Amino acid sequence: MSPIKATIDFTALLDVVIASVVAGAVIVSSHSLCLYGLTEFLDRRHAREGTRALPFAILGALGGAAFAAAVVYGFIIMTTK
Repeated sequence: MSPIKATIDFTALLDVVIASVVAGAVIVSSHSLCLYGLTEFLDRRHAREGTRALPFAILGALGGAAFAAAVVYGFIIMTTK
């Protein structure tokens, strides 16, 4: 066995890479949903389309909550390991 294979745990390295990709996708998509929902909500409310604005407000709130939860979860994981 080569010295590189003996010192590097490739299974753990693959786990870190997969977790990083998933976390990055969750953070980016939840933040994008938050921005899109709130922007559309404000645009439709400005155009006096109140009933059509409500679903976008809910989408923005859910995206913001998912983003905040992912950030808090990331901090918890980083500080406990």
